[in-house]
Amino acid sequence: MSIKEYDYVFDDEIDRTANDVPKFYSNYPYIYIFDNSRSLYERWGDWLEGLSQINLWCEENITYKWRYDIHRVFIIDDRHILTELGGTDILVFAFKDRVDYVNFLVKFGY
Repeated sequence: MSIKEYDYVFDDEIDRTANDVPKFYSNYPYIYIFDNSRSLYERWGDWLEGLSQINLWCEENITYKWRYDIHRVFIIDDRHILTELGGTDILVFAFKDRVDYVNFLVKFGY
C-alpha cells in the first residue's frame, strides 16, 4: 500500500461512524454530491469514465487535501442517509479548501 493509499484509507478527518454524508465529512467544509451519477452519464456516457476523468483533473489541479467516495444512501428530505442495504449510489467529492472547491464547481458543477 502506497503512502497516498494509506492516507486515504486511514483518513482521520472523516467520521466512519456517521449516519449521513455531512457528518461523514464533518472535517471537510466543502462537499459536492453527484446524485445517481446521472450527470456523469450525460457528460461522458459512462459512469466509470466520468469518475476517472474527474479524479485525473483533481489530481492535476487541486492544491489542498481532497477525497472522493462512493456511498450507498437513502435520500430522505434532502438528507443523504448512509446505508448498506438498498438505496441508491452517490459519488461524493470533499475538499478542505474553498478555492479548490470553487474551481471544481466551475469545471464540474451542474
